[in-house]
Amino acid sequence: MKDALVILFKPFQSYRYCKNKLTAALFAFVLVVSPQAFSDDNNTHFVGVADSSIQNIGRIILEEICFTQKLQCDIEMLPAPRAERSMRDGQVSGEIMRVWRYGEDNPDFIRVPTSYYEIKTAFFTRKDTQFSITSVADIAELNVGVLTGVKHTQNLGLNPKKVFYSATTEKMMDLLNKKRVDVVIASYMDGMATINKRYADTLTVQSATIKTQPVYVYIHPNSKELAPIIDNAIKTLVKTGKLSTMIADAEQKVLNES
Repeated sequence: MKDALVILFKPFQSYRYCKNKLTAALFAFVLVVSPQAFSDDNNTHFVGVADSSIQNIGRIILEEICFTQKLQCDIEMLPAPRAERSMRDGQVSGEIMRVWRYGEDNPDFIRVPTSYYEIKTAFFTRKDTQFSITSVADIAELNVGVLTGVKHTQNLGLNPKKVFYSATTEKMMDLLNKKRVDVVIASYMDGMATINKRYADTLTVQSATIKTQPVYVYIHPNSKELAPIIDNAIKTLVKTGKLSTMIADAEQKVLNES
């Protein structure tokens, strides 16, 4: 009887062994052929503009927005032209913070309809100058520093021969401090963070601002399903008043780190 049971059990063992081997082989095959099948990283890979206090504020806020939606947000900070190129090439899911004009320049990108922050653009000068700047017209004959690839400081009708581009706000403020340019146009937050960090004794911000522009999250068409998720999350945070708190906390954190 015992021998009979052993004979009957052997085929079952063989079947189970083969089944386990087949399952392992199939799992290994899927990992090799489609490694993204077990990772959500590509679905939520965003880029932002590096060396920018404003963008760091956007990074903090978007990370919290993604957290409320249980999205795994991987945000990589790159130089502005490279961030835009990575979007055009479809290497990322989206960009964390750009102005309205960015969508007009890149009509294939999906603009999340609801803005979650506003950029105030300001003039920065040396404390030892007597400039009284109230509008862009007042700097027509001055040498002006602006950031490369940043839309909200471009298209202001400036004399191209008088415009000097820098890759970062710190480099731009260094040009101003060394009298290579007469005025710098930058976001208020970026400019003040840099001045507080390095140039509190020599540089200042003019009281007049150029304009205030809302900023948006942009999504690549390959990840279009993210647009309504993020938009609904922003709307809910605005309605509950939580977005204002998140913005204030993010601004304070960035200024404290500068």
